[in-house]
Amino acid sequence: MRIQFETTIPAVILSVALSAISGEVALAVRSRDYTPIEFRSVLYNLGYNVPLVDTPLTDERTQQAIREFQRQRNLQVDGLAGPQTQDAAADLVRELQQNLNIVIDPKPQLPVTQFYGSQTEAVVRQFQQKFNLPITGQASLEVRNKLEQASKGGPRNHAWVYTPREFRAVLKGLGYNVDPNGDTLTDARTKQAIRDFQRQYNLLVDGIAGPQTQDVAGDIVRIMQHNLNLVVKPNPRLPLNYFYTPGTQTAVSQFQRLFNLPVTGIASLEVRNQLNQAAKRITR
Repeated sequence: MRIQFETTIPAVILSVALSAISGEVALAVRSRDYTPIEFRSVLYNLGYNVPLVDTPLTDERTQQAIREFQRQRNLQVDGLAGPQTQDAAADLVRELQQNLNIVIDPKPQLPVTQFYGSQTEAVVRQFQQKFNLPITGQASLEVRNKLEQASKGGPRNHAWVYTPREFRAVLKGLGYNVDPNGDTLTDARTKQAIRDFQRQYNLLVDGIAGPQTQDVAGDIVRIMQHNLNLVVKPNPRLPLNYFYTPGTQTAVSQFQRLFNLPVTGIASLEVRNQLNQAAKRITR
């Protein structure tokens, strides 16, 4: 599923105003006990290894999953789905739905309940698509952590999204001299590329991929993806997600062919400037 943003993004700006919702939703008490299949569904979709069968919660695999859940939530570890364990699971699902409503803003909004149904699963998939995660519909601990950070990050604080390898791919895709492989950003070549990027965008030149540096890089990629959708009209459309994905690279190559540029799949500053001008002509 591709995420379509509803707002129109100006073609040549370098920052994007994303809507941020502040405030907290008070979590209500659990409305009722889970049935066994409902509780299994919650555990399964939170990333625990349970069978999705409508039987009592007494098999070893399910009890082990409950014990893991209890350990992670600082509950009594007994492998039983008692009231405190069910309350903790319900609160976790409601918190997940609340954060999805903030970050994804689905239409209609998710009801904030204790149940992990098909609607919640669909919006989790949208979040995973948007943030370049494996699309499973399951809100594992990693997914929930990223979602929690996104919900509190504000409109421009998405620096947490990038791993070193992801940020290398962005720098490489924007035309900077980095090796796309590697699990750190501390080698001399990459630090120099970061300094070149920072200099170009009037940032603090320290060679460190801090929050402001990553925010600007992410916004440039997102604006570029929007402009590629306007000019190249790839099918399917590019998701606007801050990552220099293979789909983004392919669309850049298509743009370069259209405008008789060297076909590299790399969106150098010259390529981005031409793309911005082409998008601007379309939106006049």
